[in-house]
Amino acid sequence: MEVSGRGNRLKTPGRKSGSSGFYLLAGAGKPSLVACLAALLLFLASGCWDRVEIEDRAFVLASGLDWAAPSPARESLEPAGYVGDRQYRLTIQVVEPAKMIGGQAGGGGGGGTTQEAPFWNVSTISGSIFAAIRNLATRVERVPDFSHMAVIVVGEELARRGMGDALDVFTRDNEVRRHASIYVAKGETTDVLKVKPKLASVNASYLHELFTNSFKTSRFPPRADMDYVESSMVTGRSFVLPRVVAGKQDVKLAGGAVFKGGRMVGWLGETEVAGYNWLANLVKGGELVVPCPWGSAVEVYEINTAKTRLLPLVEDGQVTFILVVKTEGTFAEHQDAHDALSPQYLRDFEAATGAAVNEHVQAALRRLQGLRADATGLGQALERRYPGYWSQVKERWEDEIFPTVELRVEPHIYVRRVGTQR
Repeated sequence: MEVSGRGNRLKTPGRKSGSSGFYLLAGAGKPSLVACLAALLLFLASGCWDRVEIEDRAFVLASGLDWAAPSPARESLEPAGYVGDRQYRLTIQVVEPAKMIGGQAGGGGGGGTTQEAPFWNVSTISGSIFAAIRNLATRVERVPDFSHMAVIVVGEELARRGMGDALDVFTRDNEVRRHASIYVAKGETTDVLKVKPKLASVNASYLHELFTNSFKTSRFPPRADMDYVESSMVTGRSFVLPRVVAGKQDVKLAGGAVFKGGRMVGWLGETEVAGYNWLANLVKGGELVVPCPWGSAVEVYEINTAKTRLLPLVEDGQVTFILVVKTEGTFAEHQDAHDALSPQYLRDFEAATGAAVNEHVQAALRRLQGLRADATGLGQALERRYPGYWSQVKERWEDEIFPTVELRVEPHIYVRRVGTQR
């Protein structure tokens, strides 16, 4: 026991100065028993109250959105009058992991013991995509999980009517991947999603991997992610998405669907999409088949690198664009008897390749002008260089000014390799 220097108050070990209580645990600075119990209860009370076990999830790898003909709501709890004049058909593709174990899948290398595909397509109809997802509870016993969805396929009729409302639930859901690709089907999406690929076990993986071939071909636009579509719709810009066509045993990803004001207004063919990619500076690779400069055969130029730049000019009220193209590539195929290493032959071949680029670009521009849809960003280039002029014409740009613009292509083609043959 010690004596305090002020007022000669006694201080007893284990007693807090200025307090009528005692420490439950001896020694100043140590936590009390109550604090220890409270901390322990916090650990015991924590937990994942809303968790869903992995075996209770149905992993959705692809979704299809189609327009369904208006009819009494067959699967919605609301009366048909509440649904209104629209109904959607939602098709989800659910992977079945059990069929992928032990080489049981029909695809993925051809070594399986059964031809049954390890995925399941299920459809439901409603006036709301969110309600359609909830309607799946009447058909699927597990909770649909969209966090691994890689592809969304939109049917042609829905695309022409406007797909913004149908995509709204996916753009709002933070579990959906923002880089999920969006394709437009020629016809209905069910024809695309039911194809059983030969080399892949799951249809959705097959569709996703096709899109990664953009460095090998320019026959489809290499931009299709959800962020690109959403930003284009919000800003009101026209845009192009890949077209997918179903066959009996495969699908073809080629061509494009042109959107204006959130609605599809027409198609681009494969050559037109190649020209669109040059205009929009989206070329990653591919080939150009050109006529032989000194004969009747054809030659092939393989694109290794490509870069384009748009230069707008306004003279006497006429808008003209200059597209500067720079590309390096390989002499990939030579069907003529002339010496491919001849400097003059190479110069003529480069000129013929430049003419092919110009032909593709002009074809794409004519098609887009006919649709009155500036999906290449010409208006944005004009706004950056002539902001004052743009403020005068922006309201009339796509419908009046854009269809009259002229374009000159300045190609700079460089053949860097000719292979091992002359």
